[in-house]
Amino acid sequence: MKPIEEFSLSYDKNRYEMATIIDAIRSLVSICQKEGEELGCYETSFRNLIDIRVAQLGGEIILYNIIGTGADINGKAQNEAWEKMMAYLFLERVLKE
Repeated sequence: MKPIEEFSLSYDKNRYEMATIIDAIRSLVSICQKEGEELGCYETSFRNLIDIRVAQLGGEIILYNIIGTGADINGKAQNEAWEKMMAYLFLERVLKE
């Protein structure tokens, strides 16, 4: 509860930064291919949202549960875990025809 209390005391000062990050994550996980949208256009939008999210967050989300303990979090294992997660998210949101 202490972090919530501290954040609320400086809410006006910190809200833009936090809102920007949360909005970027929300946009990434909620994007889906629209009816009639070509797969290439959807892929471009998806990749742009990934780039925006990474830029606003300052890097990829570290997936400790997937890469395992003791793995190099900035190395190949983290990169592979991130790519798998993004591939899953992309395929999950593509229209099934």
